[in-house]
Amino acid sequence: LNVFPVPADKEVSLVVNMPSSGIVEVSVHNVLGQLVCFQKSSLIKGSNEIKIDLQGMSAGYYSVTIADSFYSVVQQVAKM
Repeated sequence: LNVFPVPADKEVSLVVNMPSSGIVEVSVHNVLGQLVCFQKSSLIKGSNEIKIDLQGMSAGYYSVTIADSFYSVVQQVAKM
């Protein structure tokens, strides 16, 4: 999982390399652990890009989690 740009302003892109096609869940939590964004995406085998809109979120740090039925990866994002 690669996240860019960091820090981000309007949106952040997640680049995910999938071993096979499938559905992933992307959740964004603030520093208090509150869910502030959730989306499901259907991805293909190989490299995929998912964009997350940050415009309605306050400046600060967020945890982005991407998960499928086998794996879960967490990455930190700073919002300007």
